[in-house]
Amino acid sequence: MLALAKKHFKIYNAARTPLGPEIISLKPEKQKDLELFEENELFMLNDIRVSFKKKKAPQKDIQLIKVEFFYWGKELQIKKRFSLATVKWQIILLLLTELSIFINGFFYYRKIYRLFALSHGFVQTIFLFSFCLNIKLILHEVMHVLLQKKRAIKITLPYFIPLPTMPGFLSFFMLGMAGGIVRVIEPARKKQPLFDVFFFPPFFGLILSIGAYLLGSAFPFLFTQTTFPQEVIEEAIKLSKFNPLIFLQRLLDSFAKLTAISPPFDYTTQLKFLHPVAQAGLIGMIINGLNFLPGAILDGGQLTRCMVNDKWSKILSFLTAVIIMLNYTTWALGILLLFIPLSRFRSPTTNEAEIMHWSRYLLYGIMLIVGGFCVPIPAFLIK
Repeated sequence: MLALAKKHFKIYNAARTPLGPEIISLKPEKQKDLELFEENELFMLNDIRVSFKKKKAPQKDIQLIKVEFFYWGKELQIKKRFSLATVKWQIILLLLTELSIFINGFFYYRKIYRLFALSHGFVQTIFLFSFCLNIKLILHEVMHVLLQKKRAIKITLPYFIPLPTMPGFLSFFMLGMAGGIVRVIEPARKKQPLFDVFFFPPFFGLILSIGAYLLGSAFPFLFTQTTFPQEVIEEAIKLSKFNPLIFLQRLLDSFAKLTAISPPFDYTTQLKFLHPVAQAGLIGMIINGLNFLPGAILDGGQLTRCMVNDKWSKILSFLTAVIIMLNYTTWALGILLLFIPLSRFRSPTTNEAEIMHWSRYLLYGIMLIVGGFCVPIPAFLIK
């Protein structure tokens, strides 16, 4: 292997380790040199993979990379990867998530219907809420599957995470689900395709959710306060206070008001609750927006590992978990971020020495800002 490496790189140092040969070389000027070495027929025939990592150099005027080798057996065939036996847990979790979403809508809108003595359209309301939220959830994951084929990165089908509402407990206002987790089956060769696979699905889901929220904003539930007893008004205000609220929602409300999408509303004399399409859009914005944050099991966690090393990935994941745990609606997701092993769902790349295109750094910065605008505002900060 050393002789083969000398044909492609300028060797700086080499050693044998218990895990195999380790080569330190000067970083080649062209990215293509790394790719040609990685695609050598000898490695392909023997299921050997090559890993390139940045190496700190003793001198500032040179750049070093560490070349390592590891064995990777042939991946499952596509038919087996998507067979019933292989994906049974994904199917079970999907069904549980569907049920959790329905329960979430049932308890939330049952409370509204009982408070204001509404009698018509309850079943249609729950169905509309569940249908809209499921569509956004499934399309997000379909985008992962489509992009993994286009970018030649093999991933599993999503593991959905149900978070059902439980009345009388802190999770009463949970979101019903926490989206889904996909796992990369084999290490990706490049960072940029991996970035695309995990960036565009939540971006696409966020756009759909914003559209649904604006559409539903035209048909809110409006109630005049003077027509109901004081205890009903107080209970309704308490209910609306603990419903998820995000900064992006406030921006969209201002936009809907300026463009006359939403009907006039006077908060001093009226009470307003979201239409089920808007409520599904709000939860969709939260789920897709949170996926932009650098949490370990979130899409943003995969994106962060394309940008920074493992040490910073762990620090940012911990901070994300703490922030998400501050709200009634997302505290359980924060706990999952803390305790699900990072190594289980991490997606390493074999070429960590690759320099990402500047556009990906720009998208990453925008991603963090948008994610922050979708974090639910803690209830104790809402006046």
